[in-house]
Amino acid sequence: TLYKKKRDLLLEALEKEIKDNLPAPLLITGSDAGVHLLVTLPKECDIHAFKKKCKANHIKISMMEQVARISPNEEVNKLVLGYASLPLEDIEIAVKTLIRSIKYSIFLK
Repeated sequence: TLYKKKRDLLLEALEKEIKDNLPAPLLITGSDAGVHLLVTLPKECDIHAFKKKCKANHIKISMMEQVARISPNEEVNKLVLGYASLPLEDIEIAVKTLIRSIKYSIFLK
């Protein structure tokens, strides 16, 4: 299906960009649950700087606490990546831009 193609391309692009640009892998979960993935951002990531960089790059993001109730003990550095409305041809550039934003917000500290 189209959504499977999108998911597979998104996962491939994430794997490549993370490997090529970040000092450590990111935890990616939920690839079999609907049309979104959960990405756990590194603890070193300055979430405020990350959100600001995404906004500057015209990347609409949703953090887990914006879309679901979370317990006070749960980490709040989870990014929800929805791909249902993302055109196939935009996935790779969107992932590159997203990973650059994560990298920027890690190396600020």
